[in-house]
Amino acid sequence: MFLVSLKKLLKNKWLTLCLFLGCFLIVAVASSIPTYTAGIFSKVLVKEMESAQKESELYPGVISINAKYGWSAQDKAHGFKQYESNYKLINDCLSRNELSQLGNINRFDTLESGSYMAYQLTDQVKMNNSISKLNRIIGTTKIEDYIKIVKGEMYKPGLKDGCYEVIADAKSLKESKLVVGKTYQFAFSKNNVYKNKPYKIKITGVYEMKNPDDPFWFDGFEKYEQSIFLMDYNTLLNTMIKNDKFLITNSSTNLIYDYHNISISNVASTATKLEDIAASLQNNNTVKIPIMSKLVYYRDRQAWLTKLILLLNIPLCLILLFYIFTMAKLFVGYDENEIAVLKSRGATTFQVVKLYIIEFSLISIIALLFGIPFGMYLAGFIGYSNGFLSFVNRTAIHSPLSLPIILYALTSAAVFILTSLVPILFACKKNILSHKQQRNAKTKTPLWKLACLDIIFLGISFYGLYLYNNENKALLASNTAKTTNNPLIFIMSSLFIIGACLFALRIYPYLIKFIHWCGKKIWPAAIHVSMINLSRNKRTGSLLVLFLAFTISSGIFNAATARSINKNQEDQIRLSNGADIVLEISRTADFYAKINEDITRPVYITEFPINQIKNLKGVQAVSKVYSSSTMTTPTMQQGLHMLSVQPQQFSQVVWSRDDMNPYHINEYLNALAENPKGCFISPELLKKEEKKIGDTIFLQDENFYYPRVLQMTILGTIDRLPGYETFRTNSDNYFALTNFDYVFSLKTGVPYKHWIKLDKDVSTKEFYDSISDNKLLLNELVNTREQVIENVKNNPNIQGLNGTLSLSFILSLVITCTGLLLYWVIDVKSRSLQFSVLRSMGVSKRSLNSMLAFEQFIIAGFAIICGVLIGGLASTLFVHPISMFLNVKSQLLPFITLIQIGDYLRIFVVVILLLIVCLATIMSIVNRLNIASTLKLGED
Repeated sequence: MFLVSLKKLLKNKWLTLCLFLGCFLIVAVASSIPTYTAGIFSKVLVKEMESAQKESELYPGVISINAKYGWSAQDKAHGFKQYESNYKLINDCLSRNELSQLGNINRFDTLESGSYMAYQLTDQVKMNNSISKLNRIIGTTKIEDYIKIVKGEMYKPGLKDGCYEVIADAKSLKESKLVVGKTYQFAFSKNNVYKNKPYKIKITGVYEMKNPDDPFWFDGFEKYEQSIFLMDYNTLLNTMIKNDKFLITNSSTNLIYDYHNISISNVASTATKLEDIAASLQNNNTVKIPIMSKLVYYRDRQAWLTKLILLLNIPLCLILLFYIFTMAKLFVGYDENEIAVLKSRGATTFQVVKLYIIEFSLISIIALLFGIPFGMYLAGFIGYSNGFLSFVNRTAIHSPLSLPIILYALTSAAVFILTSLVPILFACKKNILSHKQQRNAKTKTPLWKLACLDIIFLGISFYGLYLYNNENKALLASNTAKTTNNPLIFIMSSLFIIGACLFALRIYPYLIKFIHWCGKKIWPAAIHVSMINLSRNKRTGSLLVLFLAFTISSGIFNAATARSINKNQEDQIRLSNGADIVLEISRTADFYAKINEDITRPVYITEFPINQIKNLKGVQAVSKVYSSSTMTTPTMQQGLHMLSVQPQQFSQVVWSRDDMNPYHINEYLNALAENPKGCFISPELLKKEEKKIGDTIFLQDENFYYPRVLQMTILGTIDRLPGYETFRTNSDNYFALTNFDYVFSLKTGVPYKHWIKLDKDVSTKEFYDSISDNKLLLNELVNTREQVIENVKNNPNIQGLNGTLSLSFILSLVITCTGLLLYWVIDVKSRSLQFSVLRSMGVSKRSLNSMLAFEQFIIAGFAIICGVLIGGLASTLFVHPISMFLNVKSQLLPFITLIQIGDYLRIFVVVILLLIVCLATIMSIVNRLNIASTLKLGED
């Protein structure tokens, strides 16, 4: 049976290849989803931890467990028992939460004594005889591997001549006034009463860190420089503490691992185990796990991103399944006679289906072998996205082959087999007689037309959109920060596109008849034949229209979704910051001495020479801006923000959008320039103060060393204020826009900032280098460009959105191209007799080519027009709800749906090239047609 199936596949090699392409792509798309989510989150997680390590100079890959014990001499035994009990608890917890997925984990146990006084060996142990106080002894496992002796020698374990050997760092020796090579008495005192005998301690050497960058020193070296003496851990535990009653006050267990071993495949299990460790030990210990919150966050976000990419791939999966079903139907079409004969001779449906299961399984196995690696490559393709059909050279996303990838691929292969078997099941219902009757019967109306699936899909999508919008309105009205997180909005958008494409197919035959009727008296013979063929060949022509219309409409919708979400995200960041660069110059004498040698004494400079900033590389314009979030009014004691600007200069640097306020930002600035004592306030502040336009409002600033009341006239209201979100401290929307020169005249020396507009051709690095070259000392710097790159361009969710939508469109084109070529090849070959007859009647090759071009023009033209209209309407209806699902909130700016002409041009260029390739292929087939042999075959 295997050989029979293999021979059948080879017999229909072109259809087999088309089926293989469908299975290959659906496996690749499915396997790319877990590959991307694992790769991007592993990459971002490691990058964030590396950034955190660089900023804090603390190693994040550590689990720190610290405990404290009794301090008095009477508590010595109790403290040791506490330590033993706690040590067993820690070991049991770590054994239960084994962390082998983190690779090699180094464990370091530390014991720390209480503070002992040091005495000369010959002195009597009394309070006034001590050399130094607050000396502590620490024992840490494996510490010998991370220090080096710079003077003397390393301590030896055990008790030597009645002495315990220790080492110390240079600073501890200096503070304790002790000397290397000498032996001292260490005694513990409580309220000037000595509770135990002195211990003989010999200082054998001085040590320092072997490698300061080693993760062993994750919490720094400072604590070892505070009169700390190191000794052998086992000697401290088993001899001094256990047998010799030495006082133990603290213990710690530190686990250090390479955080680069954390990947998205083990982040969930790692986060769960770390949570259990923290919960189990927190009653008796202080547990610090720096990366636990990030792991929990990424564990939850991984599931969300996987769901997002699955939802974004719905249109592509639908067109792939439709393509597979169509190819399987053509594949079975060649075997319908054989199936009918088998059924008439007693074969069961299962026996027939089993034969095709073997065939489709062979295709699936080969597709799995090639599709999984290609899917992993596609994941990197998604990671390169910088927008819709826009890619940049980023670090590749790597993710090893894992169980989720294999499961996704196997599931997609199973879906391929089930979809391909549907036409087989329909074919198995026929015997020889019913098969012959159906072949000669008149073409029936498609089931989707009879069931009015197009109307039903459109109705469901509109109703779902209506419910979704109402739910969002209710949430916004309740003043909650959340929006509805219902993924059905993606299904609604797909149903709308499918329903609209099917509705276009419903009117397609009538349009063909109308075009034929309009020109039937003037059409040339070749065009007349084309119109008759299009009228009679409704099913295959309709199939082509559906493929093209769905691909184009999905492409436009994908472009609008990606473009709009990217644009609105960027605009909100720009509105929050207000300008390209916002910086605050340090105005202390330390800085000014660098640029003005005459300044030698501590001063506070009230004015900064602005030419120093104007001369920085790339600065187009600069403006002084004073912002204060400590403003008050007679009725408001907090929550009011004021932005004071220089109208002319501010208009040159501020970012704004036309729909941000009822009037352009320059209109407000012109009014401020004409009325220096005027101000614009938010509508909420106007209502709270019970004022009206033209009234006087009193604003008091508590931000400086002496408060000053500003008496200002309300010129009007302004809805949104650039830079306000950066200083916003609560959900209230109370702010005022005032004139900087007026405020500065009353409050000389206000700590203003500089807002800068940068030349687009100047990079951030060049600007930073210019700051360094001019020796500017900054208190604060906000770079909008960097925030856009970090929060939009490099955001995993936005990258996944852009890459998935781009990939969906490109693969849809591949499927459409394959379907288009196959349709035209089959159509041309099935009409070879017709073309040969026309050629024998004197129709030229040019006329035949014109006929084929006209048919393609009609089909493609109708599909392109429908795709553009459907895609534009779907974008208008569904892009905003999808952005709300993605948590792209529109509270700062009204959401705009953006479709650029360039997106249409990209789609049109690709589709036109596709049509040209198809037309060239079918023309070459027609031109190579052998008229004589075809006519002979027709006679036979």
